[in-house]
Amino acid sequence: MPGQKTYKFKGLTIKVLSYLGLVYAVIGWLNEVLFQWTSSPLLSHYSEYIAIGIFGIYRVAVEKNPYTKKKIAVLTAMVLGFWALLPYLFSLTEPALGYYSGKAIWGRSLHVPMTLTFFVSILLVLLFGRRAVCSWNCPCVGTRDTMGAAFRKKTIKSEKAWKFRHLKWMLTSFYFALFVVVLLPFPKAKLLVDVFSGIVGVIYFASFLFIPLTGNRNWCRWLCPYGQTFGVLNKAGFYKIKADKEKCISCGKCTKECDMGIPVQHLVETKGEVNVSDCVGCGRCITNCPKEVLSFSDVRNLFKRTPSSVEYGRLKDVGLQGKEFNVITSSTQKIENRKPSILEHFKDDLINSSLEANQSTCELLDLNPEENMKQGEKEHVESQIFSQ
Repeated sequence: MPGQKTYKFKGLTIKVLSYLGLVYAVIGWLNEVLFQWTSSPLLSHYSEYIAIGIFGIYRVAVEKNPYTKKKIAVLTAMVLGFWALLPYLFSLTEPALGYYSGKAIWGRSLHVPMTLTFFVSILLVLLFGRRAVCSWNCPCVGTRDTMGAAFRKKTIKSEKAWKFRHLKWMLTSFYFALFVVVLLPFPKAKLLVDVFSGIVGVIYFASFLFIPLTGNRNWCRWLCPYGQTFGVLNKAGFYKIKADKEKCISCGKCTKECDMGIPVQHLVETKGEVNVSDCVGCGRCITNCPKEVLSFSDVRNLFKRTPSSVEYGRLKDVGLQGKEFNVITSSTQKIENRKPSILEHFKDDLINSSLEANQSTCELLDLNPEENMKQGEKEHVESQIFSQ
């Protein structure tokens, strides 16, 4: 059919252009560190940031998921502003300990150990999870969520591929050793720093070329020492994805959406949560779940004021925000702050057979949504809601 052919041609065009963007970033880096054909910033490590900016604008324009659209917009802005323009225009040094004292540059020091940016990042990851970096402010992810997005469906998902995540410890061990080298520092600190940077640079940019075969997150899943470091803090901190196991229908969509190859559904069914170091907090599993089983949890959850905050959030979805309302909690079965005049409008929906069409409100009030509810049960519910 003509429509299908047009769609396939458009998809192929996007993939070709995306891959050319990846190749452009690789050539820019090679020119800067090896060949030195030109001193132009257009062919340097800035090539990656330029490509992220171009493809980031495109991704924001075509993305349909509101949460992902916002995330990519912020990520693109951070790469262009914090990682590219700030160091290029000002080249300001930032506070650092040991070897990098007087050498660290604002906008280039997120992954540089013992810098102020590094310590701030550690704090943010402890509080909010590695998504504070790996989803919202990292050029590694910027490349994979913009140019790499065309190859998401190529992500390898299997039990064996999931086990390969431990490969990250090879570079991560070197990175941890570098903390000591940088902090003291040893006489040959520069040599060790250069060796580490060289190895990481070669593997990082080489991974770009294999994205069409492995999916967009090959570096993040199996190789990134920085992500693994933040992943350790993921486990040690407040972050995780909560799951309501009782609502899960085992559709597998959460696992299908995960670019990190995490067996999300299996973790939900066996653990009741997703609390692994590999989760970058992209939110795809959460926003694509048809039953709203999953939700983020971080330090902010410690400051929830009432046990009915979740129910209130659901009320906002059905248009009752800013008003007094009755809440029947599943734990206490008590009615609080009741104002019958507001719920009176919903009486028919709550009591008669149309409960099934208003499932979210029904779940909120812990009622029986079956179409053939007995009259006695209806009267009991009505008296429970509108009495007193």
